[in-house]
Amino acid sequence: MSTKVSRGSQIDMEKVIRQSGHGRFDMIIQASQRAREIKQQNRHSTRDEHIHGTVTALLEIQSGKVDQDYAIKIK
Repeated sequence: MSTKVSRGSQIDMEKVIRQSGHGRFDMIIQASQRAREIKQQNRHSTRDEHIHGTVTALLEIQSGKVDQDYAIKIK
């Protein structure tokens, strides 16, 4: 029997907010837009990182894969 480990505990919200370069509101907009992109691009995938796009988006912001220029792109 396999057990699934939550990836949510890996998210440091203060670091995510710093990485987004703006306030909490802008970080939420940025993360939700990236989560939508992940869902759209991987519509038929069953991998956890594609099913839980919000967590993946926050982890990408935290690690710097999604940078401050991304916020400009979505506006």
